[in-house]
Amino acid sequence: MKIKSLAVCTAAVLCAAISSAHGQARITLVNLDKPGIGLNDPTPVTPVGGNPGKTLGQQRMISYQFAMDLWGALLRSSAEIKVEASFAPLTCTEGRIVLGQAGAIARIKASEVAQGGAADFEYPVALANALASRDLDPQRNDILTNFSSAIDTPSCQELGASGWYYGLAGNKPHNIEDRANFLNVIMHEIGHGLGASGNSGFFFNTPIRWSKGPWDGMAWSNLHAMNYNDFDVVDARMGVALITPGETVWRGGATNRMAALFADHRQLLRITSPAAADHDYIPAAFGGEDLSPLKGEIVLLKDAVADGAVDMHTGCNGLEGQPLIANAAALQGKVVLIDRGVCEFSAKALNAQNLGALAVILANNVPGATLNAGGGTMGHKVTIPVVTVTQEVGSMLRGDAPVVTAGLVEDPKRFYGLDSGGSMRLFTPNPYQSGSSFSHVDSDMTPNFLMEPAETKTLRADVMIDVALEMFEEMGWPTNRNGTAKLGNCDTSIPVYRDSFIPGANLIAQSNLCRSSAAGNRSQQLRCMNDHISSLHAQSLITSLEVAKARQCAAKL
Repeated sequence: MKIKSLAVCTAAVLCAAISSAHGQARITLVNLDKPGIGLNDPTPVTPVGGNPGKTLGQQRMISYQFAMDLWGALLRSSAEIKVEASFAPLTCTEGRIVLGQAGAIARIKASEVAQGGAADFEYPVALANALASRDLDPQRNDILTNFSSAIDTPSCQELGASGWYYGLAGNKPHNIEDRANFLNVIMHEIGHGLGASGNSGFFFNTPIRWSKGPWDGMAWSNLHAMNYNDFDVVDARMGVALITPGETVWRGGATNRMAALFADHRQLLRITSPAAADHDYIPAAFGGEDLSPLKGEIVLLKDAVADGAVDMHTGCNGLEGQPLIANAAALQGKVVLIDRGVCEFSAKALNAQNLGALAVILANNVPGATLNAGGGTMGHKVTIPVVTVTQEVGSMLRGDAPVVTAGLVEDPKRFYGLDSGGSMRLFTPNPYQSGSSFSHVDSDMTPNFLMEPAETKTLRADVMIDVALEMFEEMGWPTNRNGTAKLGNCDTSIPVYRDSFIPGANLIAQSNLCRSSAAGNRSQQLRCMNDHISSLHAQSLITSLEVAKARQCAAKL
């Protein structure tokens, strides 16, 4: 879909993480930022959400180290995993704000990993090293990550960016400004560099598979009943599959079983008059999360067009040369239907909100396609719920007779993020989105997953990684699924991984942080650990017996 001892590192210096043991992967940071910027920014800040850093650079480094320690506790590799990191002014334009980007620096042929490996199959280098139990490309680092320096700037925030939040324990209650959670994003981006990335895509508008790989091998096209590794290198069928939403799925049994446990039943928009019917919808990526206001009469927004002109129902209200809204008074206290077209989705919704609408339904203007509505430049101003429907459903929601919705009902046979056979969908929107399509879990998944294409406020990557570990195992990664958290030589008995939660991995990462921030003060280190152990227990992440054992181990450090 991210320690204080590292805060002084400068560009091109390899910064070693605290050494891990017990078969865990050792992930270290290569800080590419120059002095005074990015990970080395000296701007004073207040500690927040369990992050004790006192400068912006320190907080970023602490968050990064925490994420590397989490992944390191979950994975097994005898080869060090070296992650390059820097801040850069990534894309921040109307409708597209990039928080981070990452990828494997190199790919290694399977024939180099093990005797008999296929010459046309390539692993991301970190996975190849883990499988080979040695560094197959010692002259280069393994993963490249970049994070947005733009989203903290006023110009980008005017376009809808909220800035970074550097807490280490979720968003509540400290992330009151609803900022992007840096730890969640780091966990997501490192995941891409470790292997959550496909080799299939488009190049100069031509579908192409660069090589076979573990992600593509787990991706299945329902349209063509074939694995993505089985497509030809240049294959028009693959191009169609890559832009058909919902029809590319993950084929691993463990991942799909876990996804099915998470997935919520799909909800439908129920219409009671003039004829009873239930319709699919998609929540927009902006607006109020409470969808209960989607009840009552649906009013079609009308534009003030000239006599004889076609009303496109854009709701732009004068923006981009579009007509003003003609039936403004009729929108007060209603659910408003608006068509896609010309101005951005959030502008339409904001115009309706300002006229007293209770909720907005956005209808697509092309047949047969779902509509994923991003927040654009005004999404952060929209507080009413916004959902989207297909063009066909939009046509049914308008007419001479009043159309009334009774709100949402649950479909007992269908689930978000899963196809009819229970397989987890991958993200294949139309049109193709370079850098996002195919290499993510489908954004339709509810609740949200770590490897979806956008960071969401409900993620808690500090303590839970939903199906990510299952996906990595099915791509071939050795993991510490059955391991327990050890503090020094003391075994806490707390599982590193437990049913998608990662209490032991979290405890290991926190232990490293407490040791670093205490700077040799043993009583401070012990207090830091005991407070965190109590916090894990308060969140029902560890049992009372595990609390006692963890405190015994912490006292021995």
